Amino acid sequence: GRKALIGYRLTGRTIKGEAFDQRVMLALFPGNNPAALPVLPGPAELALPGFGPSVCTVEPLGGQAWFFPNDRKIARLADLVAEPDTQVIHYAPEQGCTVRRSRADGMTLYGKCRADDRGSVAAKVASLANRPNSKLRMARLVSHDPDRRILWQEAVAGNPVSADTIWSDPSGWACCMAEAISAFQSLPPPAGLKQLTFTSIGEVISARIARMQAALPGMADRLQAFGSAWIANVPDAQPLVLAHGDLHSGNLLWDRNSFALIDLDTAALAPKAADFGTLTAALVHKAIEAEQSEAVVNQLIAAFRDAAAAVGCDSASFNWCLAASLTGERLYRCTTRLKSPSLQVRERLLAIAERRMSRHA
Repeated sequence: GRKALIGYRLTGRTIKGEAFDQRVMLALFPGNNPAALPVLPGPAELALPGFGPSVCTVEPLGGQAWFFPNDRKIARLADLVAEPDTQVIHYAPEQGCTVRRSRADGMTLYGKCRADDRGSVAAKVASLANRPNSKLRMARLVSHDPDRRILWQEAVAGNPVSADTIWSDPSGWACCMAEAISAFQSLPPPAGLKQLTFTSIGEVISARIARMQAALPGMADRLQAFGSAWIANVPDAQPLVLAHGDLHSGNLLWDRNSFALIDLDTAALAPKAADFGTLTAALVHKAIEAEQSEAVVNQLIAAFRDAAAAVGCDSASFNWCLAASLTGERLYRCTTRLKSPSLQVRERLLAIAERRMSRHA
């Protein structure tokens, strides 16, 4: 009964023998009803894809297909990828696209275009990159076009630390990452950022838990019990600091000396524990997907809990935020986006969240 979005990647050769590699997004609408389809834009508003039409109606399925770089919600996507030396790094249909471009002067730039105004948030936070800090680096802002919702930043040195590397020395990496996160949280936040409190986080996660109960009938009772216990233990209000908002190991680039923090368009004001809970939950999810033992998972959690405590994040808030992220972010994505569809992965995510709340209570 809800809209669905399916992504395809078509590769092959045309009748003329020309190779193509084309992304296609198919939006399906409730009831497979062609009458529910939105009005198609005019040809002048569309870009010519490498293969196929710009857009087409698929009436038997009650949907529309959009051929990249066209997108139903990212109006200026074609402007972002127009240059021939542009490489698409990440594309989330109807949400955003990130590209890499090498200039003639040797500089490498990263550009991002979103369907919403989050680029303005990233531009505000990027202005803090000029503040020197030995524990943290951020990409320098090159340009921001709010009308076209396109943001360009200079590349920063470093690469994400692999999960295997972190598991081999969880305490060491947790300390380094915690220092970088703490350095970011200590920056003076720009005006106009969204404010997140334990209460507002709780409202969002509770709604997601309720939705998952219907989608996961075999786990519905456990989800309901967990949600009740989790809400009953909401931490007391704490000061809000500058937070990343979607922190995972891929957003922390290591150059053997310090971390660089990237993808700042979800930045907000939030309790200190929020980023630590999100980061730890992402690493726990990776460990579960890799079928790591409970001992490895427990060591990982303990290392990041202790590292967070060393920079002023209390364990109760850490446990609460970790449980929130494990269920309301990781388990929710497994359920609604078909990420990690394995029942075993879902079971372990919920079980770890339940144990966190049991200890917190």
